[in-house]
Amino acid sequence: MKSPLVKIENLKKIYSGNTVLDGINLEIFPGEIFGLVGASGSGKTTLLHCLIGYVTSDAGDIYYREADGQTNVINSAWRFGVKRLLFLGSSCIYPKAAPQPMRESDLLTGPLEPTNR
Repeated sequence: MKSPLVKIENLKKIYSGNTVLDGINLEIFPGEIFGLVGASGSGKTTLLHCLIGYVTSDAGDIYYREADGQTNVINSAWRFGVKRLLFLGSSCIYPKAAPQPMRESDLLTGPLEPTNR
């Protein structure tokens, strides 16, 4: 049986006393195509923020190929052969607030990590 590429167990995130994620469990296996669908404010972006390490969850665990990825997402991604890791913040949610078409210089806020060169 294949091991999951990503495994989330009992993930919880609270913002200002508002529980946004509560007990999220998820497994994504190699080769699967996975999408998040939900109403505005349902926690899709928060889940992705936790997944990439942009924010820290309040409870639960995230594993990348059985390794705890919350400690260092960039290092974990590099170790497991991820070629490119990119997070597009509110420019994806609010495209009218971002220049269109988006240029690479609009996305970069500083030098690339050595693993992304």
